[in-house]
Amino acid sequence: MARMEKQHPVERVYEALGGRAAVEKIFDVGPSSLSNWKRDGFPERIHYKIMRECRDRGFDIDPIRPETLRPTARTSGEAA
Repeated sequence: MARMEKQHPVERVYEALGGRAAVEKIFDVGPSSLSNWKRDGFPERIHYKIMRECRDRGFDIDPIRPETLRPTARTSGEAA
């Protein structure tokens, strides 16, 4: 996770979801959307899906504040 800490918070989310190509597929968008999201933040219409997709991969996030991305207790070795 050390590499993720140095990245832009939105890029950290992309990496947690499997990379830019995976995010394009998950949300059915092109590369320009990902660039816009990095610049402007995630659009409200996808907040729930971001939370769900991150949770499914072992991360918690507040999509309004992507810097909050963190492993869930079950993936970080902490007690639930």
